[in-house]
Amino acid sequence: MGKLLATVPPPKFGLLYIMLWLLGGLTIWYYLASENLKLLHTDELKPKQFANLPAEEKAIFLASARHVEKLRLALIACVVIGGYAFAAVFLHDKNPTYANHFLAPWLLRIL
Repeated sequence: MGKLLATVPPPKFGLLYIMLWLLGGLTIWYYLASENLKLLHTDELKPKQFANLPAEEKAIFLASARHVEKLRLALIACVVIGGYAFAAVFLHDKNPTYANHFLAPWLLRIL
């Protein structure tokens, strides 16, 4: 087993691995924030029920929902950028001469 691990090079630090860590962290954070929002408002809020809430409860719900929405948008951006990074690395690994026509050298360095 030691010889097998010695032959595998360590992964280089780059945009691809940053995106993986961000994706994992944001997923966990999003899950916890959405569970917290569910705990704050146990019964499902329908539009008519939301309109009948007191102003203070509406403000609390909207503040929590805004936080969850920002996390969701960050998670979507991370998935899109990470997907492009994986596609660029895959394309470069399979056919480097073809990929060099489409990928800038500075992009290849940071991936």
